[in-house]
Amino acid sequence: MATKDIQLISSTEVLVTGEIVDQGEGIQDYGFVFSSSNNLPTILEPGRIELDDEAEPGEFVQLITDLDPKITYWVRAYATPDGTHYTYSEPKTFMIQDIWTQKSAFGGTPRANAVAFTVDGKGYMGMGNNTTDYLYDLWEYDPDLDTWTQKADFPSGTSVTNFHIATTAGAIVGIEGTQETWAYDEDGNTWIQRADFPGVARYLGYSFSLQGRVYFGGGVINEPVRSYPIDLWEYDPNDDVWTRKADFPSTGREHAACFNIGPFGFIGMGFTLDGLDNPTYHVDFWRYDPTDDSGGTDTRGNPLGSWIRRADAPGASRFIGYTLDARGFVFSMDRFLIYEPISNSWSVSPPFDGTPRFTAAGFALNGRAYVGTGAHDVAGDLTVRRDFWEYVPPVY
Repeated sequence: MATKDIQLISSTEVLVTGEIVDQGEGIQDYGFVFSSSNNLPTILEPGRIELDDEAEPGEFVQLITDLDPKITYWVRAYATPDGTHYTYSEPKTFMIQDIWTQKSAFGGTPRANAVAFTVDGKGYMGMGNNTTDYLYDLWEYDPDLDTWTQKADFPSGTSVTNFHIATTAGAIVGIEGTQETWAYDEDGNTWIQRADFPGVARYLGYSFSLQGRVYFGGGVINEPVRSYPIDLWEYDPNDDVWTRKADFPSTGREHAACFNIGPFGFIGMGFTLDGLDNPTYHVDFWRYDPTDDSGGTDTRGNPLGSWIRRADAPGASRFIGYTLDARGFVFSMDRFLIYEPISNSWSVSPPFDGTPRFTAAGFALNGRAYVGTGAHDVAGDLTVRRDFWEYVPPVY
């Protein structure tokens, strides 16, 4: 017997190839055994798969399902001529990681610039636009069942794409081109309007959350002329108060990627447009420390915080980033740019099999990254999508 090849199929499945080299006295029973705790699995393991086909010399294959990602498994082929004496191949090991799997399509219609956040082990996506109309529906994703359930529509009258952060007070979202702030209560499936954002209304800003507070800034102001603000604001959902913090120290921009890791917020990439709408894409990347009072204190007597530049990103990206395994994940067209804070370095995931896109939305759950919706250019026309993908990252 021999175990020849293991092919990763999805985030829960592998295809194993074995080979019958010599039938000898004949084979009564054959198949595979696998284990995550025994490096020499036997037929006594729960992970035993008996094949029904008649045994013949040559290769045979079997799909093994219901596996967990980021766990080491050992597998080997087995055969017996009499149900008593068993022959095993040398074990091979595998781990499901660094793999994309297409999941159930987003529950709503195709769109770009959607909101996405997580609360209590569920993902939420919705709102955004379909290039012509604003959308207000919100959907809940169950990663265990791979299903979508529609929730309460957003009640205000414009698109929600400015900031969307899950905190201990529920999800806090802001509105494009206005100063409105809203909170989503997942328990009651209701929306509640909160204190208005005190800065200038803008589009496509950046946001992250630290210790239950929302940080928001940047973006683009379109009236009376296009400008790119560098202000940063903190929202405290417990007191329903906005406070200005230390300004972003680099070029203002729209569609910046942002996430938090531990006590720090991270912002970078995005782009700016000149007077002829020519884009300049940025790759600089910055860390915000909210506890640094070296620059003074805010109007509430708390530190203004400070910024420090980190390693430039390996590519440009628009508007989607989140944290998984204490690392930052930024989706860029068809793959993730992955930031490692300890080494201050970047790596790049393999691409997925879907259509490359920008202004997608996503979230992280249970050690996996999810991304979907977004827009892509077809002969000068934007086409929006609703496909949805899961990525299991490497073990670091």
